[in-house]
Amino acid sequence: MCCLENEDCLEEFDDDFYDEEFEEKPSKTKKPKTSSFDTLKKYFDIVEVEEHEIYDLFICKNKIKDKASFIQYEAWLCTKIRKDKKEGFAEDVLKYIDKLINFDKTDSTQLSLFIETEIQKENRKVSSKDLSFWDCINDYYLFDLDDYLKDVPKDNEEMMAFVKECITLYFENPEKEYDSFDFEYDEYLTSEPISDREMLSRLYTKLRMYFGLSTYVEDRYTDYFDGFSLITNKGETKKRFYSSYYGARLEVTLYDEKSKFYDLYDKEFCSWLREKLNVPYREPLTDNEVIKDSLLDFSKRFIKDEKEFYSFINDVKDAADFRKNIVSYIKKLGNYTGHMGGGGSPLDDCYSISYGYDLNHLNLEISQLNEYRKQLDREIDLKSSREDYTYIFKVKGVEVFEKMYEYLSGNLDNSSTKLDSFKSTLNNVDETGYSDEQLNCFMNGSLF
Repeated sequence: MCCLENEDCLEEFDDDFYDEEFEEKPSKTKKPKTSSFDTLKKYFDIVEVEEHEIYDLFICKNKIKDKASFIQYEAWLCTKIRKDKKEGFAEDVLKYIDKLINFDKTDSTQLSLFIETEIQKENRKVSSKDLSFWDCINDYYLFDLDDYLKDVPKDNEEMMAFVKECITLYFENPEKEYDSFDFEYDEYLTSEPISDREMLSRLYTKLRMYFGLSTYVEDRYTDYFDGFSLITNKGETKKRFYSSYYGARLEVTLYDEKSKFYDLYDKEFCSWLREKLNVPYREPLTDNEVIKDSLLDFSKRFIKDEKEFYSFINDVKDAADFRKNIVSYIKKLGNYTGHMGGGGSPLDDCYSISYGYDLNHLNLEISQLNEYRKQLDREIDLKSSREDYTYIFKVKGVEVFEKMYEYLSGNLDNSSTKLDSFKSTLNNVDETGYSDEQLNCFMNGSLF
């Protein structure tokens, strides 16, 4: 051990001695790690991800070098993956990049473009190292072995059988709740005589059926006052598919698929249904019946008292006089111009109505579904401005009042001026318990 006692000797050691011994050396700058997604770009001209609502589309493709070819790109990989999983998926693709690029040199199974080839997998546990390339892709599929369509009826016959099953189960125990359907059996189905088609339309609104469960990825957002939102949670969510009424048909809305429609208009099925539900029968409404009752409904927008309305018809000699008298009367009441009031609604037997009762924009239009008119062997207008429907009545301006006279003046010969054969949606609203304010909104068209 050596001791330095002489201060002069200490001077021989300058400050650099201490700096070299104790000064912390600066750390070396680490290079940022290249992501698997960017690494994959070394093998293909283009590696991209198309973002869709519930999945991402992972694409690897090369540019076609042949300028004479009209094809710009050749795709090597194009598959759906879960949202925001591109990095993990790219990492798995890199593990098998040789098999993907040199597919023609490997002992692999080539799936047909036209027929799905089922590959029988051995029933054994395998480690992640032994998984095939396609097994890794399957881990990122949007619907992993989730055939949610298997429970949805394939055609009208299967749907009829399912409806029969639901209704039979309901009547066996009306108080019991079922996972596959909800049925609200009430006087809407039994209170009045209705046709087979109308019975089906009302059934579609009262019977809701549920089919399968589908797993899909859902993002949940937190909203902020400045208009921005933040994803707060992600996860798999189960979604059910249910039936509903749409255009006189039964619709099942599917997720990421086109909706399926069913028409249960079958003589044998309707006979069974009518007996089971105890629904009174009437013949389908005629065009003339619907026009008359729609005009009578429309007249109540101006003159609520039916007897007062018929007095105007009784006091004139023709349609022109009726038009002049009633327009003069309505103008005295006021509040029938400038508001653009109107509305529309479905009627019985696949009819529908739309109207406007501003005196400056009067109109009344009635149409019926073409499909039902075919079944009734009625005339169809293929050039109709409303797709799938034929207009049976279409009038504008004060001519509406002349049509009222033409169609309704004959009712004065009857002992009762009220028509009982037809009840439209508008006629029944007073039985539903709506307030006067709600009814006014309905009639003014503000609910449409």
